[in-house]
Amino acid sequence: MRILRPFVMVVVMTVLTMSQTLPAPQVITDPKQIASKPDARVEKSLSIEKLYMTRQVGGSTWSPDGKTVAFVSNLSGRNNLWLVPSEGGWPTQLTVSDQRQTSPAWSPDGKWIAYMSDYDGDEQWDIFLVSPKTGQVVNLTNTREIAEESPTWSHDGRYLAYMVKPKTSSVFEIDVYDTVLREVKHLTTATAKDRMNVSPIWSAVLQAGSRPGATRRTPGRSHSHSRAGRSPCQRKA
Repeated sequence: MRILRPFVMVVVMTVLTMSQTLPAPQVITDPKQIASKPDARVEKSLSIEKLYMTRQVGGSTWSPDGKTVAFVSNLSGRNNLWLVPSEGGWPTQLTVSDQRQTSPAWSPDGKWIAYMSDYDGDEQWDIFLVSPKTGQVVNLTNTREIAEESPTWSHDGRYLAYMVKPKTSSVFEIDVYDTVLREVKHLTTATAKDRMNVSPIWSAVLQAGSRPGATRRTPGRSHSHSRAGRSPCQRKA
């Protein structure tokens, strides 16, 4: 210990001395003084063509058995859904569409993947279902004047909660779709403009025979349940 202590003290003192001699950073407030140092290697290797062909991976969701991952990617030029084995391998394209797709959510029974898709970037999202086995696609909501977002499955796979906002409104509500009865229930209604219902989250357990309920981030408010008409979905999910 007699040898170790002086050594530690010298190292600590040296670090403290070096940190005290560092110059203070200069604050630049004039935009004309901001410049980047060109890198010839980057400029030569990154052409406009290569930049245009850059591909990315977006949102993802696990299959219930953990063997497959569904994810959003523009590998084919558009943001579509792809599947890849969880152990690794080359992905396969699940959906083929010129419209962008996002927010995939795999159903607990593994039969469907819910996702959002809009029309030519207008952000009037519809909720779709796609079969991971056959690739069959179903437009679950099919409401051009209403945007539906963030689909979230209940734990039993019967209900799908999502955000709803009419084109003429600035407020999101929460709806719940019953895949057995093919009915939509309004979980929230008439939310004040200074409130926001976002990101529905299901409780841990849904009791048999109980009404579906999903928590949403508007504490201190309660809303009545009401029924809407039948969904235009063409088949049961």
